Amino acid sequence: MLAVDLIIENGMILTLDKAGSVFTNGVLVIDKGKIIDLGDQAILANYKPAQKINAHEKLVMPGLVNTHTHTGNTVYRGFADDLSLMDWLQKFIFPLEAKFCNKELVRISAQLSIIEMIKSGTTTFSDMYYFEQEVAHVAKAAGIRAELAETLLDFPSPTVKTSAEGLAYTEELIKTWKGDPLIQIAVAPHAPYTCNTDTLIKAKALADKYQVGFHLHLSETENELKESMKKHGLTPVEYLDSLGLLEGNVFAVHCVHLTKNDKEIFQKRKVGVSYNAQSNMKLGSGVAPMDELMRKGILIGIGTDGAASNNTLNMFEEMDAGAKLQKVFTKDPTVFNAKTVVEMATISGARLLGLEKSCGSLEKGKQADVILIDLNQAHLIPFYEACSHIVYAMNGSEVDTVIVNGKILMQGRILTTIDEAAVLHEVKKLSEKIKNNF
Repeated sequence: MLAVDLIIENGMILTLDKAGSVFTNGVLVIDKGKIIDLGDQAILANYKPAQKINAHEKLVMPGLVNTHTHTGNTVYRGFADDLSLMDWLQKFIFPLEAKFCNKELVRISAQLSIIEMIKSGTTTFSDMYYFEQEVAHVAKAAGIRAELAETLLDFPSPTVKTSAEGLAYTEELIKTWKGDPLIQIAVAPHAPYTCNTDTLIKAKALADKYQVGFHLHLSETENELKESMKKHGLTPVEYLDSLGLLEGNVFAVHCVHLTKNDKEIFQKRKVGVSYNAQSNMKLGSGVAPMDELMRKGILIGIGTDGAASNNTLNMFEEMDAGAKLQKVFTKDPTVFNAKTVVEMATISGARLLGLEKSCGSLEKGKQADVILIDLNQAHLIPFYEACSHIVYAMNGSEVDTVIVNGKILMQGRILTTIDEAAVLHEVKKLSEKIKNNF
């Protein structure tokens, strides 16, 4: 018998591998952070585990992948609601950040965000904010997987004074975290309307130099489209394409207002998209044409956006809302079916971040990023089909256990790597300071 670190047994295992394998009373074998075997009860005879988890009446599946958020602004959750995007940004978020955003705030906010994500089944997230070095340290300590990118702007940010300093900060992040098993760095100019041509070109050159991801907000509002046409005579997508910036490991966030030519450019350049349905709805930005993009073969992942505009980081809510919104928008109940949406929140999200060899599905050789969901809940009974329940019935509170890279981050809904009570206490004190001084 082979000695291994952990065995999960007696659960329904939803692998999300290419074959769609499901083990109704399955076994998952984990050692040194990786899945080394999975299958039915017969394989138990081959292993001697240091630890066992009984997953009876639980669903065992890949952890969720949040392809776009801003963990540093979770402390502003609920501060400025029911506003258009530009009013929300210019009258509240940018001024709030100018006055309060510092390393300490980002550290506390990132901890709060990671608590929320772990407790709702997210094991990987892609972040775009400020002081990302702090976010990296918080994520590493918590044990969660992350792709992190410092927001690049043409005006002073809380981290740096110029775009050149932002690029230098990003390059240092890339060097610092190269080869880390949990943290990878990407390059992220905020948007074409906040970064000039020179900044955009230099940002893409930096991403290409180190072969890391490149992503940005794109075509989020009608006004952004109109202003781009006025300034460049091109849509935001056409403008980026004219600069040669849509080649390689690129994905765009939001993509609500796309022309026919924009969609063809995405298809030709193989640009991926992060679908942020609830943020787009709440800010009144519109409905992104995700069903059409999907039918063109464009890779789509799901993101929550930041809690300042969503207002949660709950991927179960995002799956539910995103699926139903496409059905309403197309007037077709068959689009964005449950299995497709679950794949978007797992393996497709991993592909978008360039992490499909590490996570997104439960397969031999992949890192053990696993969640266990308690199915013995009134709202999950009867149980006929796993993906249907994941998208349309679950709300995240059913997540019982979270494992990343083979390490247990939560069991029995008790966090093991982060002091939840201490973080909540810090956030409450910080929110009082913000409320009383803005």
